[in-house]
Amino acid sequence: MTSHADQTGHHAPETSGQAPSSETRRARSLTGAIGALFAFLRDLLARGLVAVGVTPNVVTAVGCGLSAAAGLAFALGAPWQRWPAVAFLVGAGACDMLDGAVAKLGGRATAFGAFFDSTLDRASDGFLFGGLFWYWAARGEALLAGLSFSALLAAFLVSYTRARAENLIDTCKVGFWERGERTVLLLVGIAFAVLPMAILVLGTLVHLTALQRLMHTRRVLEGPVSEPPAGRLRRFGWWLVHRVLFWGYPRASLPYDVAVAAILAFVLTVPFPL
Repeated sequence: MTSHADQTGHHAPETSGQAPSSETRRARSLTGAIGALFAFLRDLLARGLVAVGVTPNVVTAVGCGLSAAAGLAFALGAPWQRWPAVAFLVGAGACDMLDGAVAKLGGRATAFGAFFDSTLDRASDGFLFGGLFWYWAARGEALLAGLSFSALLAAFLVSYTRARAENLIDTCKVGFWERGERTVLLLVGIAFAVLPMAILVLGTLVHLTALQRLMHTRRVLEGPVSEPPAGRLRRFGWWLVHRVLFWGYPRASLPYDVAVAAILAFVLTVPFPL
């Protein structure tokens, strides 16, 4: 999902002369093909918004308002609030995709727009996970309330570590759990009535991305960490930690597809343990 920050270059993704182009990866990836379809629809709608004079900051503000409405629906928690919460969350996600496209296509990408978007994204995270925390805390579900708080903390840390790192290094856009992945998993959780499992994942695994950004920043500042000497077990351990646990693959790639399928299968099929 693209934001003002993506469009203005303040948080540009890492690139390499040896990496395949985004078009090549999309051609080989199911999630890449889906992403390309959404990007086409996003740009189509963004051109319409530009034509009627809607500014990117207005789109950002509307998205934050929809996140607040979704958080309120979560907090109320009545059965009839499920689908309104889905609708509000879809609308908020659409705005999160649209504001950067409106900024780019309308020639309104600014440094303040990137700052405004990033700030309201954090407010949106607070509304969503705060609503879930309120709902479960009010019902005495201490574990789920704690996981909701942990998910909120993880979302803040993922954003903060990148923003702070990019004062020291060129870019720190590493890790699997970016905002788009977190939003989609939350949407799957509420839409398919598996929210406890979604919150279990969001409250635990997302912290790995924050930790990975810390490790990446240290590696750039202090020098690369070399692979272990030859030996299958040691090399497998290095691969498991640095390429799987701390995500080492781009979006719209085959490993990304596999990871998405595994996470969705886990959330949709495994019952919440407690």
